[in-house]
Amino acid sequence: PLAVGGGRICYDTLRDVWRTRTVTTGILVVLALIGSIFTGEFMEGAEVSFMMLLGEALEDFTMEKTRLTADALLSSLPASSKTGGHASGEGGNVHRLADRFSRYFLPVILGICAVVFIFTRDISRVMSILVIACPCSLVLSSPAAVLSCVINAARRGILLPDGETVERLGAAKSVQPLPEGGLYRTDNGLTLGCSVDADVIFSEKCTTASLSCALALAHKARTIILENIILFACLMNFAGITLSSLGLLPMVPGALLHNAATICVLLNSIRLVRWEPQAKR
Repeated sequence: PLAVGGGRICYDTLRDVWRTRTVTTGILVVLALIGSIFTGEFMEGAEVSFMMLLGEALEDFTMEKTRLTADALLSSLPASSKTGGHASGEGGNVHRLADRFSRYFLPVILGICAVVFIFTRDISRVMSILVIACPCSLVLSSPAAVLSCVINAARRGILLPDGETVERLGAAKSVQPLPEGGLYRTDNGLTLGCSVDADVIFSEKCTTASLSCALALAHKARTIILENIILFACLMNFAGITLSSLGLLPMVPGALLHNAATICVLLNSIRLVRWEPQAKR
């Protein structure tokens, strides 16, 4: 089991490294699996491989279903030619911040592992830290929430083309009408209306209710992204890293915690699909 599961993880990670020409955070799990081989903890390594692959499969399934749903809804909108009828969870300041964080995260975690090993000489603690630290939940924090927001908006005839638009709309504080009939502009420069040249396109005439709905959805998406990053991606993983450093969280429970954080991000994001903006009184 370790040879099959671990081999698959190693192959996927090395393939990504070769394609991107950068050392990805997946290398953390690879190092943990190599450590389990050298320490003779084959069963623990096999269990971790299984849980990591299971978590990856759940992530891929959930994100693909969400993306397909978003694409189907966007394709039904008359203005969807602007995006080719495809939803994108990429882009946005928060998403780029998460990418930059992930880039610096790897050397920091390797440094923590080195310090823990120097003071404890316990390779099991190091392997547990490596498994928990893989930031899957952080990477998914923005795209999962953005895609859920896009689905909800598309059901209401509102086209949000990408993550940057969702985040900018979520940061908007006011909307003012433009001289051109039926167009509006937010205080941060986004245009909204039925025109295909607008940043946020409505399939029907803009009304106060539809504008409020679009703003409320984007604000909610922004809130969920921050919840994903702070509560699940950071707090849960940092708690796991701390417990592992103290020798209180072995590698297998650490893998469970890692997957739990990722699943929490997905579930927290997916609830936005059915979220209903409350009418202001």
